[in-house]
Amino acid sequence: MVKAPTRLNSILDLIFTNFPSILLTRVGEPHISDHSMATAILTLTEPRLKKVTVSFNDYKNFDYEQFATKIVSSQFDPNETNVDTLTHTLTQAINQAFQSTVKVKTATFVPRPSSFSISEETRILLRDRDKAYRNSDSSHTHLSRLVKYSINLDRKNSLNTSIQKLGPHKAIQRLRPMKKTIETQFTLTPDEVNDYFVSITTPMMVCSSFPKKPESLVTPATHFNLRKVNSSVIRTVWKTMKNKSSKSHDTLGCSNWMLLHSIQAPVICDQVLKIINTSFDQLTFPACLQLATVTARPKVDSPKHPSETPPIASLPVISKVIEKVALAQLTDFIENENILYPGQFGFRKHHNPALAQTASTELMY
Repeated sequence: MVKAPTRLNSILDLIFTNFPSILLTRVGEPHISDHSMATAILTLTEPRLKKVTVSFNDYKNFDYEQFATKIVSSQFDPNETNVDTLTHTLTQAINQAFQSTVKVKTATFVPRPSSFSISEETRILLRDRDKAYRNSDSSHTHLSRLVKYSINLDRKNSLNTSIQKLGPHKAIQRLRPMKKTIETQFTLTPDEVNDYFVSITTPMMVCSSFPKKPESLVTPATHFNLRKVNSSVIRTVWKTMKNKSSKSHDTLGCSNWMLLHSIQAPVICDQVLKIINTSFDQLTFPACLQLATVTARPKVDSPKHPSETPPIASLPVISKVIEKVALAQLTDFIENENILYPGQFGFRKHHNPALAQTASTELMY
């Protein structure tokens, strides 16, 4: 509080208050300033939030029986041997089945920050804190700390209640929007980002000489060749796929979630199997699967240089299946032929840091 005159004989020169009546009840004669007193009331109104209209696929009301009927009735040319044509035909069949089954809905809403309910104890503390503030009571500081602690406790209780009611997975999906997001001001054009990452790769960066092969490694007697697979291999590989419930579309309009429900049908599984075996037999990778959706992910809030926007490529779903089948065969060949050095523990199955430490200890002692 002001204890000495700030302007001539006046104790207070300017007052900001949310309670205009204080000027009549708490401040009396003599005048509060050597100027003529004027009262101004400032009314603040909360800005209206704009409505947002979005369209989305109604996956909750997905008709599995109708979709299964559409998928089973799909027909493919058994004499086709072009891998690109086979891939396009497969993705078109899956897309047509989903477009006729999944309905597109629109929703209009007002985006509001997520909130949580406070307890009655917190409300009482808030009233006591405000009352102490108006009366200039010294307990205001202590009550403010209690209010802050009580609000944090209510927030934790609200999160625990959501987890117990919805389960961990659904609770995380609902609580994730509570995190404050910062809108990125992206001022770079796609051409600027592309030109930068193309220019930083030069022929001088390509390795022209390879390290000498260790003498302890034996050259395998057989050469590696991709073998044809059966439907059981496709199902086994699909189980190891990550994010099978992802609904983001690739360059062919297909998603992990779409293939998850389609590959269970024998006609779709046989078509995927035919694409893989034809690709292995002809030693060609489908050109349509070599295109990826590249997204620039800024590392800072307002990127000003292309180096601050590392690109992330989203590959087609079917290409990931082909790569995993080829990787499984290549890994088996390397392990069976003992091509890798026995002391290599990185990037190998059943080789963890604990085994590397144990091998080092046995070698020393």
